[in-house]
Amino acid sequence: MAKVRFENSLNKMIFEIRGYESFSEMETALLDFCDETMGANHPDIVVEYPVYYKHFINDKISYEHIGYVNLGIDQDDGSCYTIEHLTLDRKTLKNHWHPFYFYKGECEYGFKN
Repeated sequence: MAKVRFENSLNKMIFEIRGYESFSEMETALLDFCDETMGANHPDIVVEYPVYYKHFINDKISYEHIGYVNLGIDQDDGSCYTIEHLTLDRKTLKNHWHPFYFYKGECEYGFKN
């Protein structure tokens, strides 16, 4: 399940995905997090979290940094949240393919950009 949380082994807040979430499930997790934590934020505040893909290999857990997500409040409306998904080099992602390939920049018909 995708979620924003503090990861002790990395010593930071992260947006964790496991690779089987749909884009809408990721968006729902982010919007729920915004609802719970960002209601009092000023519209000029944008929070960036690194996105990590959680691997399970030989009963060991490891994390791969695959991108970033920016969360904020819509400056025009003030009542809705904005979500921007970014690659490792902070380019805005173009579409909503499988999350792992989506963040790795392989989102154009499955080929790397």
